[in-house]
Amino acid sequence: DSAIDAREDDFPLGSNDPNWKGFHKIERGLWRDQQTTALVPVAQQLLADWDTMAAQLQQLVQQGAFTPAALLDGAEDLLAEVAESKITGEEERYSKLDLLDFQANLAGAEAVYTAYQDQLAALDRGLAGEIARGFQQAKSALAPFVRSETDVTNYDQVPQDARNRIAASFRTLARALERASQLMEHGS
Repeated sequence: DSAIDAREDDFPLGSNDPNWKGFHKIERGLWRDQQTTALVPVAQQLLADWDTMAAQLQQLVQQGAFTPAALLDGAEDLLAEVAESKITGEEERYSKLDLLDFQANLAGAEAVYTAYQDQLAALDRGLAGEIARGFQQAKSALAPFVRSETDVTNYDQVPQDARNRIAASFRTLARALERASQLMEHGS
């Protein structure tokens, strides 16, 4: 994660730190510095780091590390992170494309939920319905600012009351997914 998704303030020398690399270094170079040439080696390193992470994930999959409860807990973490910290605009501080990240986190969490929806419904139909409604509410909170999968409102243009609604919907959904994770872990 630190090789792929770290921000400059995670390093002692900030943007001048030779250890800073990954998506956000590229984001800064494109949107703030408006240059690409110096980003070629950063992009090449990002691809190598991505391949390393993919290999590590494959090993974990083969070891059975990803249980339904663990995946639902990860989905909950993604949504809670949006509600608690990403909502401030810290995620895409240069591009202001935060809503794309929110949308991707929501889609990833929904993919995990969908994979275990039937199992969860067998344990607690009410909770499964609550989660399904929660996904719809979160999508509705984002909808006024999302024109397509790749075309969103600049985050600086999203009013605070709308940010509050987005955060509240993600927070509520995260809490429901947390209960689902616990239920899947304990089976009752």
